[in-house]
Amino acid sequence: MINCCNNLNRRQTERLTEDTNTTINVLSSSTIVLPVSENRRLVKLYLISQSVTSAEVWIRYGGAASITNSAHLLPLRHLLLIDSAQVVNAISAICSSGTAQLRVSVANAL
Repeated sequence: MINCCNNLNRRQTERLTEDTNTTINVLSSSTIVLPVSENRRLVKLYLISQSVTSAEVWIRYGGAASITNSAHLLPLRHLLLIDSAQVVNAISAICSSGTAQLRVSVANAL
């Protein structure tokens, strides 16, 4: 017999803080977006502006970003990170040319 109970009710749901927002200027050299934080549970990145419209912004987890070693091109001008292996690590970014401005929203565990 299969137990079809709601899996979300099996354990207490973790509560999160309200989002905190910061604006970061990303350069054509590696820029730290967020330091390591074991409490972080959710990260949202929004590309607000770029000095060169054809420039690309790349994201890397756990180390300094470069165009050749980064994990993600910032797709569609925003990125939502919920994977705990990614969000707790340091997050850095790099702009392929010129500068970019990112809005960073973070929610931590209570």
